[in-house]
Amino acid sequence: MRKVYAMLLFSPLIVYANGLKEFIVSAKNNNNLSKAMSYNSMAKDEEIRGVERSYFPTVDIGANYQSIDPKSPFQAGQTTTGYLKAGIDLYDGGRRKYQIRQKDSEREALGYDEQSYKRGVSMSVVETFFAIKNIESTKKSLEDKRAYIQKEQRRVKRFYSAGLTTLDTLRAVEASLEANNYDIDSLNTAYESKKNALELLTNRKIFSIDNGVIKEPINISINENEKIKSLKATNESLGSVREGLDSATLPVVRLEDTYTKYSYSDSAGAMGLFDSQNKVMLSMSMRIFDNGVQDSQKESILAQQKAMLEKIEQEELSQKSGISTAKENLDSAKSKIQSASSSLKSASTYLTLIKRKVSVELATNNELLDAISKQTVAKANYAMALNDYEVAKANYYYQAGLNIEEFIDG
Repeated sequence: MRKVYAMLLFSPLIVYANGLKEFIVSAKNNNNLSKAMSYNSMAKDEEIRGVERSYFPTVDIGANYQSIDPKSPFQAGQTTTGYLKAGIDLYDGGRRKYQIRQKDSEREALGYDEQSYKRGVSMSVVETFFAIKNIESTKKSLEDKRAYIQKEQRRVKRFYSAGLTTLDTLRAVEASLEANNYDIDSLNTAYESKKNALELLTNRKIFSIDNGVIKEPINISINENEKIKSLKATNESLGSVREGLDSATLPVVRLEDTYTKYSYSDSAGAMGLFDSQNKVMLSMSMRIFDNGVQDSQKESILAQQKAMLEKIEQEELSQKSGISTAKENLDSAKSKIQSASSSLKSASTYLTLIKRKVSVELATNNELLDAISKQTVAKANYAMALNDYEVAKANYYYQAGLNIEEFIDG
């Protein structure tokens, strides 16, 4: 019973989890384009099954009615016919075998395309997620700045009421507060825009966004990405089509058995009428001349395969370049964190110093507002540097052909 209560208590936390990993999984499983690609793969599976089932016999039934006037001595005036026909291809020159190979390769390519799209969506989720985190961090810095300015506004108002400062000083503080509020409102709009983008990617409603930390890339193995695999599978499919063209010159042997049942009206005087008839037919057909059509088709497919090999080579170079660039971005993002951290420490120290100077009237309010602004920017830059590093790590895993969600802590 306690287990049941525990499940009921904690299941909402599981259902409505809003971490980075949950968003990626949701995008992979619920994104409409992901679903569409899954349906395409299912359709190709059915095509393969359809060709495989063509190895089995076919059975047809049919009927017809015939009326003749005037009738001949060997025909009834009215004849109703029903038949049952069974047939099977005993030999097709390998046509279906190569069709199955072709469609298997096409199905494999579709599967890789689906995986590639899902990994691409995962990267988009990461970028959007941390873009939202950047907005949240910047907004938090501006809210802290607003608290500073409001406190300063109250202090300056008291001084102004006592005739110890000028109206221009008070208005400068108020203008700074209004500008800060405008920046916060702009960030609220940007936040909603990015949240809507994330909802579109994940195909789910988002009410809150938790944190997400990606593991450090250490001794990561590089996987061939799905684009390369898809191109290779497509090339194999073309190879099956080219090989299948040879079967066009081989014979097709088919066996059919047709049983026919007759019913007659107005048959008086007619001779040689059968009540039923069974016909067995073994047929063979083959093409012996096509004026070079098959050769042209082969050359066309061969050219397509050469083009595909060029695409494969280019994609392999692209992945190598992407991994190299991702590694450089990773190192750069680390350096950016150190730089942003130093800037934040410097800005915080400077603000503390200016506050002390203002308290003993050795610094102006404008200098204080400037120091507050510098610390606000430094805070936001440091938070963005941390978030950018998370994106850089995700991009490294993405370029390495790996699933990002497998490297998220928590």
